[in-house]
Amino acid sequence: MTAAFQDFQLAFGRHLRDPRRQPRPAGVPARRAAIYGELVYNNLEGFLLACFPLTRRILGERRWPRLMRAFFREARCHTPYFREIPREFLRWLMETEVLPVAVPPWLRELAHYEWVELALDVMEAEASPHDPTGDLLDGIPALAPALMNLAYAWPVQRIGPDFRPRKPAATRLLVFRDAADAVNFIELNPVSARLVALLQEGGRSGREACLAIAAELAHPDPQTVLAHGAEKAVFSPAADLKWINAGVPGVDTAVVKGDMKKGASHFYLKYAGGFAAPVHHHSPDHFATTVTGNLVLVVDGKEHRLPPGSYFAFTGKAKHAVRCEGTEACVMFIDARGPWDVVMAKPKAGK
Repeated sequence: MTAAFQDFQLAFGRHLRDPRRQPRPAGVPARRAAIYGELVYNNLEGFLLACFPLTRRILGERRWPRLMRAFFREARCHTPYFREIPREFLRWLMETEVLPVAVPPWLRELAHYEWVELALDVMEAEASPHDPTGDLLDGIPALAPALMNLAYAWPVQRIGPDFRPRKPAATRLLVFRDAADAVNFIELNPVSARLVALLQEGGRSGREACLAIAAELAHPDPQTVLAHGAEKAVFSPAADLKWINAGVPGVDTAVVKGDMKKGASHFYLKYAGGFAAPVHHHSPDHFATTVTGNLVLVVDGKEHRLPPGSYFAFTGKAKHAVRCEGTEACVMFIDARGPWDVVMAKPKAGK
């Protein structure tokens, strides 16, 4: 290949990427250059549409083409593989401070969320030797070889044409490719995400990981954490939760395990934004993690603000009031040790 031909290729490439600013090489008819440019652009866009359909839908007919043209013009891909084009686009999107179009503050995270499925689908990873019937506590748990433990500032899994968040909401997702090569998404609470992170480090038995979690949470009963760790894996994707009203406007529950009315249970409790309840208590001891929302608990007249990721526990029928500030719902994951109830405080005499 002669130097002159290489110069021609580079010049032609510059013109195809930016025909308004880069001159057309001598001898190339304008019509042919335009046709070739559209063919290259359409092929590029085709790879991106397959990976980012929701991003494209949200940006619409005007902003999406402008964003694509800017990527085509400005980006310098670092790989010759077609399947890596979406990753190169995502890298450019993340690194470009000023984009040619206005985008929502969560769009970059949404694009990453869409790309993850392709990334896991093509990730080259082989399962290490393991015993499917092994002891989860005393053995070293084996995670799926193709796995991502993700943290987002926005609820990316909920974003769509009918839902566009106004405020950040810390979100943790476990994404993995299973033995059938299907990519799965599971929403985690902060404690579960931390457990996965500890296991990803390797070298820890399930027992050691659970005790490390108990220590980090200052859990009052580490043996309870171990008991949960000894159970077989249970997955409850957010999309599969069955929410029912708790008999009070603005309060819903979704049971994951057990029967709330008859005994110990694990369940999600959701307060609508703006909900508030006066002083009350619950008969069973219970331990909880805030998942979303701006939760405020009041105990003995003192307010405790518990943003997503916070842990709290009530034992001995401790009395408290609660409110959910703002418009976003407050969701908690609760480990209740007995039948769930709500006992309102009796008004003081003379009131």
